[in-house]
Amino acid sequence: MFYDTLTHPTLNGMWIDDRKGQTFSELYDYAIKNDIAGSCAVGLPNIGDYNHKKFMNESTKFSDFFYPVAAITKKNIDEIIMEIDEIESYGFQAIKIHPRFLGINFTSKDLTSIFEKCFRKNLVVFYCSYYHCNISKISTSDPYWTLIEALKNSPDTKIVLLHGGGIELLKYAELARFNSNILIDLSLTLMKYDRSSIDNDIQFLFNNFDQRISIGSDHPEWEYKKIKQKLKLLTEDLDHKKMNNILKDNAQNFLGVKK
Repeated sequence: MFYDTLTHPTLNGMWIDDRKGQTFSELYDYAIKNDIAGSCAVGLPNIGDYNHKKFMNESTKFSDFFYPVAAITKKNIDEIIMEIDEIESYGFQAIKIHPRFLGINFTSKDLTSIFEKCFRKNLVVFYCSYYHCNISKISTSDPYWTLIEALKNSPDTKIVLLHGGGIELLKYAELARFNSNILIDLSLTLMKYDRSSIDNDIQFLFNNFDQRISIGSDHPEWEYKKIKQKLKLLTEDLDHKKMNNILKDNAQNFLGVKK
């Protein structure tokens, strides 16, 4: 059993590129059958008929299970700041920033404005730290240092670094090591780089960094059965306390959700 820090239920049950996804009720049934302790329901802009109010309403039907995270949908920084007010008014406790989906190369000034606003509103920021895409869309500035500068300017904002930086996992983990307001989510990275050197990095973190990590499925991208098989392989010799931290306790404590 684990608490899933990244799932993507949609309002119409559709997913990226017109693939079949799952509605809230479908994902709830699927997760319960797989002994999932709870999950973050994370919206994405322009995916599955996303709408702030409707997304929250659907999530509320399963309030003991889903932790709803609103998608930032605007592309202008001033509009984003106003959108955060709207998001808070619907009762969300977190937002998701997805630079690739928005097609934005945020500056540190932009991120600082967002982080400071969220801190004042007591909102957790779920931030996509997987930046790889078509070369025409890749920023020439280093997104890691852009993030660092914004975090320096807003050091107390709670941040979930989704995907943990991908192939730069250890680099992002070291960032979280010294900053208790940062949680490393291993969605995508756990499964995408299967049987690569990243597996060794994940095992290293499981053994030496167990209090700063959470497990996400990025559902519907990966099935729970396959994720559990991978976790079993990587945690074979891990002690019980560390395993509980990684699978449930870290995420639930960080987000303040009941156990």
